Amino acid sequence: MGVDFGHSPNSQLLEGQVELDSSGYVLVEEGTSKTSVEGVFAAGDVQDHEWRQAITAAGSGCIAALSVERYLVSRDLLVEFHQPQTEEVKKEPTDRDVQAGFDITLTKHKGQYALRKLYHESPRLICVLYTAPTCGPCRTLKPILSKNNVYFHNLVKVMQAENTVRCLLTDTRRRMDDPSEIKQLVVEFYQNLLGSTVEINAETGG
Repeated sequence: MGVDFGHSPNSQLLEGQVELDSSGYVLVEEGTSKTSVEGVFAAGDVQDHEWRQAITAAGSGCIAALSVERYLVSRDLLVEFHQPQTEEVKKEPTDRDVQAGFDITLTKHKGQYALRKLYHESPRLICVLYTAPTCGPCRTLKPILSKNNVYFHNLVKVMQAENTVRCLLTDTRRRMDDPSEIKQLVVEFYQNLLGSTVEINAETGG
């Protein structure tokens, strides 16, 4: 037996702004997330008086997000961000740089000294890869990410760090023996990092 508490849409702040039903739920066009106001979309339990489950709320959130994107595109209001390519400022290496083996022109780096130098001196995104030597998913993904980091060498700087504790990937419940699942993980990683659509080949890293 399940008992549900707090099934109130809490939509008081929307009263007089968008159309609500008698119980306070936001009314949307059937099969969409469109409200009575153009350009305003509703998602989650505030517009769902029937199912009110976390998984259905997440699905409606995805629908609303895609609807917003399409709305903005249709009105030429969507602005994509593309990181401008920047040249590294060429500096003579210091004695400490030479001692630590640090070269800012390289893509891959290791160590705290390199991380501090990149943070203060490099204009590029810094990607820190934490991997665990005992983690199966890490062993699968690390070479793939390494290949793709070469592909994106003009956009990112990569810090490699090993973690001796349990890797978070182990708890993702995603199958690391499935090439399509591996590719999806890699694509998600770079889309989150670069903020744009990227084409990734999970086999070759291209």
